[in-house]
Amino acid sequence: MGLLQPPKVERTGRVFLKMLFVLVLAALAGVLIWSSSVDSRIDLVEDITVESLDLDPATFETVSELDIHVVDLSLGETPVILIHDVDVSGGVVFDQLAPLLVDDLRAVTLDLPGFGLSERMPTAGAHHTVGAMAGVVADVIEQRYGEPVVLLGVGLGGEVAAEVAATRPETAAGVVMVDVDFWAVDGWRERLQRWPVIGRSMTFTLETSGSRGASTWAPHCGDGGWCPTQDQLRKRAVTAQIVGSTDSIWAFRNTRNASFVPTDLDQISVPVAYVWSLEGRVPRETVERIKVELPDMVIFDVEAAMAHVEAPSELVDAIRSVIG
Repeated sequence: MGLLQPPKVERTGRVFLKMLFVLVLAALAGVLIWSSSVDSRIDLVEDITVESLDLDPATFETVSELDIHVVDLSLGETPVILIHDVDVSGGVVFDQLAPLLVDDLRAVTLDLPGFGLSERMPTAGAHHTVGAMAGVVADVIEQRYGEPVVLLGVGLGGEVAAEVAATRPETAAGVVMVDVDFWAVDGWRERLQRWPVIGRSMTFTLETSGSRGASTWAPHCGDGGWCPTQDQLRKRAVTAQIVGSTDSIWAFRNTRNASFVPTDLDQISVPVAYVWSLEGRVPRETVERIKVELPDMVIFDVEAAMAHVEAPSELVDAIRSVIG
């Protein structure tokens, strides 16, 4: 009988595979339980509406049936529209920059659809694309100002600003792009948010009120980089509690090419400046690639990881360069 038994090595291998299978099933069950728990928490945390905040109606413009939050923070004659990157807080990130825009400059923060205090867009679709957002921004400019403005955008906001200048040139007097990479490959955070079943819970964890939301917003705070003020943290917490916040960003992450503009940079005819954070994530090759399309673009190299919050005075210089 002993001669008919499988070799010991083979039996050990089978036991190992069975144990591995059991561990994988246990891990999957744990992930599903975690995701279900987080999904339930989202509905409990996101329980306020913009209307309940009793905000000044003058800080909103309605375009394309969306209420867009726009705040004039100073009284200069030349409006400078500040457009944020992907974060639930929207224009709150410009709290240190806005006070530097004085005299002839008028600092204006604009929350893109789905972010900040603007209307949430909880379903995926074309309305989450850069082109659609640029259309909303251009309509706001026409309704509110009736003249071309300077556009400054960080990351996604810079792509939107460039798209406005390329497709609605009558609304743009100049563009400042800050750490914009039109050809960036999604990182692990973005990919996790597109996973079936757990994507929504990952968005909550990484982008809104979850345990990693604030650190995603200020990734270098713990190692000597920019840290938000207590007031900024408070404002961010409020925006993250608005109904539909997680679903809006989740829908954005799951919209095809949501963070790319068409390759029509050479259609931009207004003055352009690029602010590049030397210690940031955008490679120099990207800056040079944009320079090929926009040979007159002025580049500002800044010793920072996130120039818009670590060196806001450099952004003021860039703004001045496109005004002339």
